[in-house]
Amino acid sequence: MSLAQSLTIHGMPTECQRVSAGSEIRRTGPGISPLWHYHQEIELNLVTAGKGVYFLDSAHYDLSPGRLVWMLPNQSHRLLPGPDLQMWVLTCSTERLERSLLDDAARHASRILARDDAIALDRVFAHVSQESDEPQLYRVGLEYALRSALHISMSGPEAAQAPLHPAVLTALRVLRNAPDIPNAAALAQRCGVSAVYLRELLAEQTRRGFVEWRSRFRLERFQLIYPRCGDLLTAALEAGFGSYTQFHRVFLSIVGTTPGEWITGGRETAGTPPVADFLSAPVRASRLTWYVLADLVLEDARRWITPSFSERLADAGAPLGKYCPVPSHVVASYDQHRFTADLISEIERRNSAIASRLALTFDRFDVFKSYSESLSLWGIDLTDLAPLIGCHLVIACVAMFGTAPPNLSAVVGLVSRVAMALNDSGSFAQASIEDRQRATAAICTQSFILRSAVVAAQNSGKPELSEAVSATARKSVLETYGVKLGHQFCAGCGLAPSRV
Repeated sequence: MSLAQSLTIHGMPTECQRVSAGSEIRRTGPGISPLWHYHQEIELNLVTAGKGVYFLDSAHYDLSPGRLVWMLPNQSHRLLPGPDLQMWVLTCSTERLERSLLDDAARHASRILARDDAIALDRVFAHVSQESDEPQLYRVGLEYALRSALHISMSGPEAAQAPLHPAVLTALRVLRNAPDIPNAAALAQRCGVSAVYLRELLAEQTRRGFVEWRSRFRLERFQLIYPRCGDLLTAALEAGFGSYTQFHRVFLSIVGTTPGEWITGGRETAGTPPVADFLSAPVRASRLTWYVLADLVLEDARRWITPSFSERLADAGAPLGKYCPVPSHVVASYDQHRFTADLISEIERRNSAIASRLALTFDRFDVFKSYSESLSLWGIDLTDLAPLIGCHLVIACVAMFGTAPPNLSAVVGLVSRVAMALNDSGSFAQASIEDRQRATAAICTQSFILRSAVVAAQNSGKPELSEAVSATARKSVLETYGVKLGHQFCAGCGLAPSRV
């Protein structure tokens, strides 16, 4: 068995969800991993600012600027980000990658890069990211970026990682699932070795002792418990911490912020990438299609939205009651392909140049499949209109404030409010099955394009592009749903950073 195989078959949490990651590169901030998940693609992360911690099936990686982390295909992971965490995330299909590459990535799974190496990778990632509307060039660029990162990982002075001893693997699995293990001796007994030997193995192979590992697994459980109970003290005690003081100390040392600051999102950061220090030459305006189409408003997306929808949605004090879905009558993404010609024709009547760009986008991308895959991380499909509209609003709020997607509980809360507003206002009440399917196609198209524009603007590191996308997001959402996006609305939905 290869090292890469040995790291992907043990310890996967029972609640772990498979998601479709696709092949892409993006510069992102906190909040990108709302649940334990895994995917078929290989993934690498390069931290550019802030702190956080990755929980993996057999390891925990502390994140800080310059840290490069590899995730193998089917390796479960979950992120606990600090409020200032920013990093590049690259996912790439393994179809064209040789097996030895995966083994090399496994042996150099995490390391701190020299500053020059980190800046060089940042430049490569920033350049490749701006080719996202040229699929063939983008695919080759992603593979080049990934192989460059692996070359840098392997050329540094840090030693390659050796396979973990079976007793260490057992110890980590027991600590994850048994928060009441009292001491190292009890853990060693569960692992079938002496306490002294287990202590030596942990120190040698993980560079952490029993107490630190126990604290980290308690922190991991806290992240799973808190969204359910909504109270820091309750979640900390249920996770196994002996006191709030102990929890506070562990949280601050690992995440780099206090639990209270973590909840409110901490302070806003400029997020300037290292490469920005070297951009002294004039920059040209981007030619990316996403920026041209970002303010696209399709009639089929707004036709059935009644005037009272936005009023109901803005009423944050209204009780939600039982969730009632708004069926889209779409079974799978391929059901939407038959509407692309109609969407293009609608735009053609208003602006032939934009219609040509939209037609080119449909020709180059499977828009509905790609967007459906991006929703899978949140456990959302295309069968319900409420989460589709809710996620469109989430993307717009992300565009406005330059933040990463919010935590899962905030998304669920907004989707519940959207469903209530749709049902109470009578939106889609008179829409036929085909009308709802057309609306789904239009909403997904606008959402896919806006998401692509947001990612591209964040990747560019150019504030003027982010500001332009922010303005078009606000405009398109107002014209589509009648919703006035502002700090009060987005913050009330948990979608905007707190003002300090």
